[in-house]
Amino acid sequence: MILGDDIVMLKVSEFFEGKNTPFVLGAFFSRYIFSDDKKYIYTYGWFRKTQVVETNISYENYFSCYLEKINNESKPYSYWTFYNDLPDKVHISSGLKKSTAHFYVLENDLNLFEDGFYNKLYAKVVTQPWVYDSNMSDSKKSFIRGFMELRGSIDTKANFFTQDYFYNSDFEIKKARVLIDLMGIPYNVINLNFRELQKQFVSGERKRNTQFRPDLLWYMSNIGILNDYKAEIFSKSRNKKPIAIKENAIYFDDVSINRRINNSFENRLSYYVSNVFDRVLTQYDIDRMRNDLGFSYSTNSGRNSVLADLIRNCMPDECVCCKDKYDIADRSYINRTTGRYYFEIHHVISLGNNMKLDDENNMVKLCPTCHRTLKRGSGTEQEQKELIKAIFKNAPNTYEFAKHFFNTDDYDEVVKLTYLSLN
Repeated sequence: MILGDDIVMLKVSEFFEGKNTPFVLGAFFSRYIFSDDKKYIYTYGWFRKTQVVETNISYENYFSCYLEKINNESKPYSYWTFYNDLPDKVHISSGLKKSTAHFYVLENDLNLFEDGFYNKLYAKVVTQPWVYDSNMSDSKKSFIRGFMELRGSIDTKANFFTQDYFYNSDFEIKKARVLIDLMGIPYNVINLNFRELQKQFVSGERKRNTQFRPDLLWYMSNIGILNDYKAEIFSKSRNKKPIAIKENAIYFDDVSINRRINNSFENRLSYYVSNVFDRVLTQYDIDRMRNDLGFSYSTNSGRNSVLADLIRNCMPDECVCCKDKYDIADRSYINRTTGRYYFEIHHVISLGNNMKLDDENNMVKLCPTCHRTLKRGSGTEQEQKELIKAIFKNAPNTYEFAKHFFNTDDYDEVVKLTYLSLN
């Protein structure tokens, strides 16, 4: 522990050796930033003023109360402080220099880089004894609050508690699994909002990260919220009154939980990893995926989702590319909703705007790995042509379809033209 400019902070070595509260671990697990000189690592929180709901709590005057609340939740290491109170030597990113933002800063005495810090943080989290409680314990709830509440926003229109996500690296995909597998958040109340496919992101007008979105009604009923200002926004926008205050967290009743249908988080996460994350997307890619996900519909280019579901549900659970080489258990996972392995539907000759290609004889089931390899720019030409040949071998109806479409019996030419159609 050090004292600098009257601000107390932990060293990274102390942070990993000490008994940290779940709330602080959740905050760093959700978002951490290195200072430009790599000497400090910090997490932060801030919330906007609502423009939709009239609140009795003063937005401007509540920040000090909330700082006291989160420091109480972080005992014995109550080191949250306002931006204006940070020492000058801690260089904060310019976009976060808000007088009312609150920060928790660690001195990087171990000289860690981002991946090293994440690896130690992940190990710290998964070795906490409370992680393996069979129920949703108070410690797990506090961790989830640290993860979500500091930067999460109450959506006044849709039932989501929204937070921008996927900042540091592909490690964030593992973070989502920790929340579900270890913290006990039901997968059917989690949603991803792919910002990369939205028009403002594509145009460069407003580039924001993909959102991680727990169901708001479930969250307020089961996790609770420390922030009185956000609680009032929820209360007034939903016409609900708090039913309990426990460990300083405010809880609401969710009478509609039984009416909710399963959410496709598992599928959306796999889709995001395979198609969106860390890829350079063309406008064609974006339009195609928006149609796939139901973001928009065009009578000229909309795919037949009923036909895709028919292929997905009625065809054998095997990848027509790699079934002769790999066990599907090593290439996919069991979908908890269906109890079957997860597959993606692939148009052998890419669909484009030609709806004649949206034909069952041009569609096959692929494991996520093979499907991604067949994306333009992913696998090598040789790899992609070998996968196309495997499709033609294991699903000969697709070869017959391709022959007629390209109007040639030349096998190598059909493979070549199918390869050139990949998008």
